[in-house]
Amino acid sequence: MPRPRKKIKLTWAELRQQRSALERFELYLPLLQLKQQQLQSAIIEADKEYKVVQEAADACDKKMSAYSSVFKDTAGVNINVLSEPEDVKTVMINVAGIKVPVFESARFPKAKYSLFATSPWVDHALSDQREKNLNLVKSEIMETKLKLLRGELKKVTQ
Repeated sequence: MPRPRKKIKLTWAELRQQRSALERFELYLPLLQLKQQQLQSAIIEADKEYKVVQEAADACDKKMSAYSSVFKDTAGVNINVLSEPEDVKTVMINVAGIKVPVFESARFPKAKYSLFATSPWVDHALSDQREKNLNLVKSEIMETKLKLLRGELKKVTQ
């Protein structure tokens, strides 16, 4: 349903108000268009990074599926606990006036087990599981970044 038009009064005050509104529009429209372009390019770039991280996570899954059956025999080493990050650091950066998170680093717990008492594949399984979890953390941060950027783009284009 179309919005009813506001009736314009034919007075000097209304003329001044319309002229000032036109000046504001002409001043801020290029800025909004620039912000829109910056957001669109940031979204495209972030989407590419997200796809790369997802492909790396899929590659880890494929690599781990080759020896997933031996996960049951870990010789007392809890690989799932040791592969979860203890601390994830992100940095907030400014993209077109919006603060978005960017992955900086992750710290994993130190693995304390006997190298002689455990199977040699446990080290590989632990490093692969850590790599997989690291990629999952990165993808979560990238999803948050994309959500913020898309929300701001939606706000700017309206």
